[in-house]
Amino acid sequence: MPARGAASTGRGSRGAGPGGLVHRIGELLYDHHTAGKSTIVVIDQGQLLVQPAFFEEMHLLLNFQLNDAFLVTLLLVGQTALADKL
Repeated sequence: MPARGAASTGRGSRGAGPGGLVHRIGELLYDHHTAGKSTIVVIDQGQLLVQPAFFEEMHLLLNFQLNDAFLVTLLLVGQTALADKL
């Protein structure tokens, strides 16, 4: 589904693989920033996340930044059991 979303913007992704999608996400985040918009990703029921790989990928998402600004804000919401996973 993310690949379809990236392609539907009309600009096309720079490659069909994960690298092209990552590049496109970076472009979209930068475009939002230059337009004065904030990008926030909200993940609810975070206590249900069981795979450590998910947290690693969310960390990679936070790498989209400029020298003076983060391009994405991640909000992870859940029950108190979530604190044990962090």
